[in-house]
Amino acid sequence: MELADTLAHYGHGLAQMTVASYKDAAGRDAVIETAKSVAAMAGWPVYELSVMNVEPDPSVLTETGLVVLRDVDVPIPTALPVLVGAFQLLVQRDLPVVLLVVGTTRGIKALRLHPGMGFLSRAESVIQA
Repeated sequence: MELADTLAHYGHGLAQMTVASYKDAAGRDAVIETAKSVAAMAGWPVYELSVMNVEPDPSVLTETGLVVLRDVDVPIPTALPVLVGAFQLLVQRDLPVVLLVVGTTRGIKALRLHPGMGFLSRAESVIQA
């Protein structure tokens, strides 16, 4: 599966940041389960947060492991740019963190177009059929 390869970063450790879009709930669930499986094989803890009910508080992010921010759709929840920006600071501190942002196709597209999300231009992108 393309997502597993992307997350595993072709054997070089987990990809630091990935965005994944889906068309339906089954696609969303497949993305999240694949991510959990790859993280488990790498020995990384997984923290799953729905952007629909999380506060824009950077302290919800962990300083180690895989953080899955799921349920991205339009309009973009106000917490999401705050959390992605906070994740960028964790990366700059060279912490062992990985981010997977999971949302609808239109949600991920809107997120990538958000003026504060230039950092996401470096993210791997996967589309779940």
